Formats: sequence, structure tokens, C-alpha cells
Amino acid sequence: MAVDYRFVRIVEQNTVLGLLPAGKHKQNIPLKNISDASIDISYSVKDLIFCVIIAMTGLGMFNSDTAIGVIILLIGIGIFLNGIMTKLSIEKGGISYEISVPFYNKQNMIDIQHAIE
Repeated sequence: MAVDYRFVRIVEQNTVLGLLPAGKHKQNIPLKNISDASIDISYSVKDLIFCVIIAMTGLGMFNSDTAIGVIILLIGIGIFLNGIMTKLSIEKGGISYEISVPFYNKQNMIDIQHAIE
């Protein structure tokens, strides 16, 4: 995302499972059409449940194959961290447009919100 004196320019990467690139979506929103910008934090319950199952599987594999158990446990932790999302909601013309990013990009979303305001 980028904000200049006239537009908010958004390029979103579409991915499969959060890893494999599958195209992108571009949008330019004129600043004069934006009435509000807010930030929310949300949790993806299905990702959190899925990560617990994977992490438990990884822990269960420690006795038989430690290396694979550690890899599966790390995958579970990665899914957990990607389940915590920061959402920037931009309201334009009465319609809300949401951009979701992992929690570790929260400061970028706060900077963009301040630039829009």
C-alpha cells in the first residue's frame, strides 16, 4: 500500500494457503472519497484450531521422529501466527473495503491509517 496526496494505492497479492502466489488485485482509491479509516485486530478461529491440531501432531511425533516432529510443530506455530490478523477498514462512499495483514505488519497499517487521516 502507498498513500500520496491524491490516492491510496493498493496492491494485494492473492495466495493459495498463504504461501503460493496466485495473482494480484490492484486498486486506487481517491483520498477525497474516503470518509473513515479504522484498524481492528481479529483472530481466525479455524486457523487457530487447525494450528493446535498440527502442533499436537508434531509434539506426538517427537518419540518416533524428532526432526519431522519439529518441522510439523513449526508449521503449526506459523499457522497460529498467521491466524492473528490486523484489518485496515477504509470506508469509501458508504462501502467498507478491508485489507487484512498478519499481526507483525500492524505498524505499517497504523502508519497508512495516519497518512490517510
